[in-house]
Amino acid sequence: MLDYNKKAATKKMAALTTVQQHEQDNDTNVQSANSKVESARASLAREQQKLDQTPRVVNGQHNKAYGRQINIRDAAKEVVERAEEGLVKAQNDFSRKRYLARLDAERKAEEDARKAEQADHAKEQEETFMASAKSRWLASGGTEASFAENAPSLWTAELNRRMGVVQPSKALAQIQAKIRGQI
Repeated sequence: MLDYNKKAATKKMAALTTVQQHEQDNDTNVQSANSKVESARASLAREQQKLDQTPRVVNGQHNKAYGRQINIRDAAKEVVERAEEGLVKAQNDFSRKRYLARLDAERKAEEDARKAEQADHAKEQEETFMASAKSRWLASGGTEASFAENAPSLWTAELNRRMGVVQPSKALAQIQAKIRGQI
């Protein structure tokens, strides 16, 4: 059974690699770099063929055209090397772009999950508080209708209390008390 799982995993990875390769091959930057490499290689092949057809010695003397053709062929090799470097860079840029997109998607999923968890927790806290407040309200002689009418302000007041928010009039009184205490 372990061999089956290895085979299945290998097959899945091969399929993923094929899909990734297809996406990479369809990237315009990779296509452009690939066509430059192919063009440079074709040019190098032509220059090498010309070099192979140029005689080294003519009438017992070194052929200067052969030396020029060697220089041309060497320049074509350098063009191929630069084109291949450009292709590698384009492939790396494509891979990095995919990697960053995947990271962004993972971060967004984590953030969405965290927000959903926070929303669930807030809803649970509100329900718990409202149930407790309603039982206290009814126990002190209030009616359900009056509770329903005052429930939003009760929850707002509870949130302010939990966050340590002081009502403006209370804040002013606290500031005045501090000032009086300093004088």
